[in-house]
Amino acid sequence: MNLLKETEDRFKFFGVTEKDIKFIGSYSGEYSCTWDRFKEMANVEYDNSFGEPYVADDLVIVFLSGKWMERHEYDGREEWVMRVPPVKKENGKVLFKVVGEGGWNAIEGLN
Repeated sequence: MNLLKETEDRFKFFGVTEKDIKFIGSYSGEYSCTWDRFKEMANVEYDNSFGEPYVADDLVIVFLSGKWMERHEYDGREEWVMRVPPVKKENGKVLFKVVGEGGWNAIEGLN
């Protein structure tokens, strides 16, 4: 898989362009680069199939809209996913409980 081609394909899928980019870098924000520099670094082939990930797992592309793309790995298969910041609803419900009796809990099921 070519990381640059994968990235550009995901841009199309998510409906964003390079003009929408706020910054590219680490999730912590300590490291960053331009789109042009990223294109140079990302124009490489890597194995995105099952096994250990090759692309930095804290790599993000943050957009002016507040959305961001980040790396996701499941059973060694890695890819880009889009994240959207949560928005508090004006008429939301009061949160009473955040810990359950075990298993995979969601706030809606606990409250």
